[in-house]
Amino acid sequence: MKTTLYFVISLLTLITLAFLPNSFAQEASPEYVVRQIYFHPSDRQPSRDMDARLDVLVAEVQQFYADEMERHGFGRKTFRLETDALGKRVRHYVKGKFPTIDYRTDKINKAHQEINEHFDLSERFLYLIFIDGDDNILASSQVGGNASGGTFSGFANITLLDFHKAPETLYRRAFNTIAHELGHAFGLLHDFRDDRYMMSYGPEELTDQLSYCAAEWLDVHRYFNTTHNAFGEVPTIEMLPPSFVSTPNTVRFQFKITHSDGLHQAQLLTNSFSWPGNPVFDPTTLLDCKSLNANNTTIEFVTTELALASEYVVLRVIDVHGNFTGRRFSLDIDSLFPDSELVLIPDANLATAIRKNIDLAPGSPITKLDMLGLGRLYDSGPHVIDSFPRDHPEKQIKELTGLEHATNLEFVELNDNRIVDLTPLAELTQLKTLWIERNRISDVSPLAGLVQLRSLGISGNQISDIGPLVGLTRLSGLILNYNQIE
Repeated sequence: MKTTLYFVISLLTLITLAFLPNSFAQEASPEYVVRQIYFHPSDRQPSRDMDARLDVLVAEVQQFYADEMERHGFGRKTFRLETDALGKRVRHYVKGKFPTIDYRTDKINKAHQEINEHFDLSERFLYLIFIDGDDNILASSQVGGNASGGTFSGFANITLLDFHKAPETLYRRAFNTIAHELGHAFGLLHDFRDDRYMMSYGPEELTDQLSYCAAEWLDVHRYFNTTHNAFGEVPTIEMLPPSFVSTPNTVRFQFKITHSDGLHQAQLLTNSFSWPGNPVFDPTTLLDCKSLNANNTTIEFVTTELALASEYVVLRVIDVHGNFTGRRFSLDIDSLFPDSELVLIPDANLATAIRKNIDLAPGSPITKLDMLGLGRLYDSGPHVIDSFPRDHPEKQIKELTGLEHATNLEFVELNDNRIVDLTPLAELTQLKTLWIERNRISDVSPLAGLVQLRSLGISGNQISDIGPLVGLTRLSGLILNYNQIE
């Protein structure tokens, strides 16, 4: 079951654009190992068994990467850790200058400033930095992190409390956070195409995979290989004019790439994403990748994943030596998409709710393209007394016709309405949260194919058969009391 503790994950830099042209310069080959640092305030001491606990966690993360690389056919490659002359793993402890209270704001930057007095953070290591937490902060921040990475070096910052004193769920969260943030440090981007991917924001119990795109990227990454070459040429990337393919939002992108040293992979990124229940802006969301095996090539991506908020796309490429860079291209969404068809929404209250949720003016027409921008729909009915709605039918939604066009919809809360038929939801396969309590629903069979559902609230209806829900194996929350189930 998914708990109420979430990753606190954010990128400090727009990592796709942080790779300067000199990242392809000829350099002496460093070791390319991960250096571990543990930073703690002056009034907090690491627990006695912290080293052992972290050793286990980091070793499990190493094994996770090796397992996933092998599963995708790239052998048991993983990252190496810094060791001493005897081959023993090293973790450097840095005591802060100040007590805990002084690090409650801007903790990571303050820690970096002090760590830099002991270590040259510009050295070509990938730094895995554990930053001791604060017992007085909210539980939602018990384990979190952020990261950035380039061709030669990077950071993965992990903030945590004494996680070993907490339940297993928090220990798992620490593992996931380390694996996720190290992924960013290795140049992996957020990938929301599947909640099982470690680089997504999926439930902790499900995020146990690397995508093929990620594994193929790491196959040539410097920290996953023991031999390295560096060459001086930066690839040239040009975007040909994008073209509209079909309604409502299928678009074709073509890019011309020139590079003398051998291309390995190209990735198409965009700048927006909506997380169910928590709208977020992400400047580096992976849309797709292409395997490459050439010096000069023209590649094509066809996607339906652009949102109305997409301001640009980025093409990022990595060569066979692990050097990578990217180029951003601005988009004019309004001119790219043609005028869209109007959507018929017979229920005026539903239409009003949709306009509110996508910031359309009252009474304005709603198009198919508008519906693609609907990621959340919230419109619970009038106030509830004793678990049943007051009788205000003029304010309540009765039917959902038209909602079938909202194919990017992930979060719906329509409690306390008069909805009878759920058929318009049947093809909304991105739905993860659905709350339709205290309506007039008797048939839940339209929900049978919504396999991404994590949370479902259907109490206070007229349901007698919940058999259609048996295939919803990802449900971690189900409320169905006050029905007619025997």
